[in-house]
Amino acid sequence: MKNMGNKEWNRIIRSRQGFTLIEAIVVLLIMGIVSAVIVSQASMSLDSTVVAEAEALKSQFRYAQRRAMTTGDSWGIQISGNSYTMFNYDGTRTNVAMPGATDMTKSLGALGITVTGATVSFDSWGRPCSGETGVTALASNLSLTVTKGSKSKNITITKNTGFIP
Repeated sequence: MKNMGNKEWNRIIRSRQGFTLIEAIVVLLIMGIVSAVIVSQASMSLDSTVVAEAEALKSQFRYAQRRAMTTGDSWGIQISGNSYTMFNYDGTRTNVAMPGATDMTKSLGALGITVTGATVSFDSWGRPCSGETGVTALASNLSLTVTKGSKSKNITITKNTGFIP
């Protein structure tokens, strides 16, 4: 830099250009549009309690299915409105505590959540059945809805396999 003359130095300084006012405005406009889209998507997303309880219920169904396959007895869940109970059926029905819980019934009423009522059991092959005995296999996929206000999340139990996506 010491060897440069004044003319060269002035030319280098003049050739450096920053953002023009128009470019800065365009960038701010694009950032505003992107942030508006993100905010609108966030406000339209499901209530986190609905998603959490739907995932917890799916986990309970999967647990009941595994227990049925390992014990050979029918295991299932009975849902009635804003609560559900896990049970074991080996000739007589016995309500059991769910994993990680001491209560035999999970109440969702305090959270304002309701679930489509149903009784689903699994036979020793892991197939979903209607009723608690694990005898009558589901004829079609079962769809349950977890709802809180206007927000809802569906749970599907696939007939024959018991797959719960």
